[in-house]
Amino acid sequence: MTIAALSPDARQQMFNALGVILSGGKLLTQEAGTTTNLATYSDSALTVPNPNPVIADASGLLPPIYLLPQAYKFTLYDSNDIVQWEQDDVWDVGELLQATVTTLQAQVTANLALTQSKTCDTQVSVTSSTTLTNVTGLTGITLTAAGTYLFDVNLSGTSTANGGMKLAFKYSTATLTSLEAVAQGFTASALSTQHTTSTTDQATLFTQLAAVINVKISGRLVVNAGGTLAVQIAQNTSHSDATIAYVGSAATFRKIS
Repeated sequence: MTIAALSPDARQQMFNALGVILSGGKLLTQEAGTTTNLATYSDSALTVPNPNPVIADASGLLPPIYLLPQAYKFTLYDSNDIVQWEQDDVWDVGELLQATVTTLQAQVTANLALTQSKTCDTQVSVTSSTTLTNVTGLTGITLTAAGTYLFDVNLSGTSTANGGMKLAFKYSTATLTSLEAVAQGFTASALSTQHTTSTTDQATLFTQLAAVINVKISGRLVVNAGGTLAVQIAQNTSHSDATIAYVGSAATFRKIS
């Protein structure tokens, strides 16, 4: 169903510059910025068109005017076809609001598309291996060529002082121009902070031979060639004690340019 709004005043009474009622005044309606006539309607269903121009009665009162969902130009004439005034860009107020909402929705959608958030949906357990493996769910992060990204990785898990924990990024096709990353590893009683600028595939972002329970990595990277990225985990030292990434670990990458 089409919904339309009345022309700004529900019923308009026409006067000339001297304040004299324009009996039989004529309101011509055209497409905004043009001389092409554009119909108005006498009903909200937009089924009964008004004459164009719309003619005022003896008291200068115009009939109901409903607008199409687009911009109009209004020109008022007296009964002798002398122009009294002209107003361009007259809108159906509801349509103008809808256009604004649509624009905002498009912007929100575009902003959301710049952010990629991933969560680990299956626990990953590594034993007796220092070989990096993908953290399930923290994969397939798309990097576009020449893009600049801010990232945050929050990995909850556990390791022991025998095996420890190591984290890295795996690049598929993607190569980096630069990387700035700071990692914080937490044990039950201590904090380890590490920094790297290495753009090499699977370069260590964090490593510690300790009973790690949480690692946070944040930073900025600039992409050279597009591709995908995955967060990977391994043991610092091969041991039968498990090094684990828990369900709920998360990674967020936000493209800023």
